[in-house]
Amino acid sequence: MIMKKLVLLTLVCVLTAGISNAQKINRDDFYIGARATGAELSFGSGTNFGIAAEGGYFLFDKFAFGGLFGLNYTSENGESNTSVILMAGGRYYFLEMGSGALFAGAYAGIEKLESDTSFAIDLRGGYSIFVADNVAIEPTVGVFIPFAKNHDATFGIGCGFTLFF
Repeated sequence: MIMKKLVLLTLVCVLTAGISNAQKINRDDFYIGARATGAELSFGSGTNFGIAAEGGYFLFDKFAFGGLFGLNYTSENGESNTSVILMAGGRYYFLEMGSGALFAGAYAGIEKLESDTSFAIDLRGGYSIFVADNVAIEPTVGVFIPFAKNHDATFGIGCGFTLFF
């Protein structure tokens, strides 16, 4: 019983210290970043690789509104395509812990795939690991949902970095 209390007390102390040292995501700050996604799994029969740049402005503490520009390479049913993505959306940092913060983001916009232009949604969550006061490495998990004919949704993981100003 004493061992359980000691472990619990140690865990509470570590988490409290981590939360008090967490990076603050403040109103009127900017962020810019880039990410690569390479372990994408298509809900159809293909594979996907993408790169994206995004940036935003913190309208409120922990909430930023911004944009995303991306390029995706898709291989489905024996065909390969490259698409261009332009989206607007937001990012919310909902839990600061340790040297980072968990976030969730949602973007909506257009995807240009060869001669087709269609609506698409990108939903992504991740953890910003602050390696300096204004630099974070960000592993992410998400889903990209295009509304184009013959183009399946993809679920994947990625990693990137972000600069905060």
